[in-house]
Amino acid sequence: GYLTPLHVALRYDRTSIETVQLLVSPYPPCLGISSKNGYLPLHVAARFSSSVEVLSYLLAAYPAGISARARNLDTPLHIAARSDNAHSDEIVLTLIDWGASEATSRNRIGETPFSIVCGIWDAFVSSPFGQVQVQRVRSESDMVGLLKRLWNKMRFLAKARYYAINNLVLSHATLVSNNSLLHAALGASCPKSFIDLVLDLHCCQVYESDRTGRVPLAIAAATVFRDNIEDRCIIDKILARNPGAASIRDNHDNYPLHFAINSGKTWDYGVKTIFDAFPPAINIESALGLPALIGAAAAGRDRDHASTIRHENSGTSVQCFDPRRGKVVPRNNSFDEYAHLPWIRGIFLHNPALKCWHDDIDSDSSNSSDSSDTQASSSKVPLESHEGRDDCALDKIDTTYNLVRLSPSALRRKLSSGALNSGGSGVE
Repeated sequence: GYLTPLHVALRYDRTSIETVQLLVSPYPPCLGISSKNGYLPLHVAARFSSSVEVLSYLLAAYPAGISARARNLDTPLHIAARSDNAHSDEIVLTLIDWGASEATSRNRIGETPFSIVCGIWDAFVSSPFGQVQVQRVRSESDMVGLLKRLWNKMRFLAKARYYAINNLVLSHATLVSNNSLLHAALGASCPKSFIDLVLDLHCCQVYESDRTGRVPLAIAAATVFRDNIEDRCIIDKILARNPGAASIRDNHDNYPLHFAINSGKTWDYGVKTIFDAFPPAINIESALGLPALIGAAAAGRDRDHASTIRHENSGTSVQCFDPRRGKVVPRNNSFDEYAHLPWIRGIFLHNPALKCWHDDIDSDSSNSSDSSDTQASSSKVPLESHEGRDDCALDKIDTTYNLVRLSPSALRRKLSSGALNSGGSGVE
């Protein structure tokens, strides 16, 4: 590969559409020429250009470029998600309009455009400067600069991911509107700080249902977040704003309690709160014909799938915020910022929203080891192991025991015909 004059021109954000057309018209195949790193002119424009007009022209002239991969398997959307300029959020929006499926594509180290922006968002809101900016927000009009661009990128990519997960058609009007933004933020497993901000700005959405008939509580119950603490924090906050949400079923007659159990949530981290809000759900069959108690006790169930999703949601880029430059600078030493406990402990220490849970983490980690050598080695263990997530059997027994203790009549429930074959394999 080699650089063409078009590559060079697109590195300058002031390059006009007329200049680009002048360079392309004599030799249109230059749009498909890649550099030594595999970058097409579209990759370069996604990183440096601040003109949506230039980007739209390149996409129209070479549509295949939307899914083109560089040597590190980055698509133009990966690069736009990682870059920052005055119009980087509009660049991301344009690329999603041309190829929404690329929002979930992975590069060589497992990053998606969504996970990249999540990592940058976390780094920004955990910095002192970012915390001040977020605390001042009372409406979207209060957002300026980097916070505004990150907010837009997060909501665009969250909607793209959520609609892709549910096999829904995403239009431009739906993408740019704030309708069902809370549902998308929960379903895409956005960072808790972003979900909290959506709840504050669009609190009325806790009462609304999405196209599948699910209210935000049901979506939160079905979603695997980054750790148990986020599970409980988010569910508690939604229930505090809409206590009746636990009694609302979706289009397939599933209640939030069914979703919480099927997603692998434990009694202390989600199931208890939802059960207390609407206990009768334990006696109601889900779409699979399984009552909630049978679903919790099913011997064939495990949380391998949930663990896989949790690891996928955690695979975001480590970022750091440079207050002197006012930008988030990527750090390439790792792509999994949640894999090491000290990093996430630092977030809990400096994030007021999570400060209430910090004492629980400290007590768990101090009880798990006595010697300094053991403590040093345990500091490298992921957060999930400190919370007992590795022992799926104990979690299952604990959830089943508490459901039976609080609702003994559930033991007398009989399974409907075919329920064993459809969803209760291993139950006898």
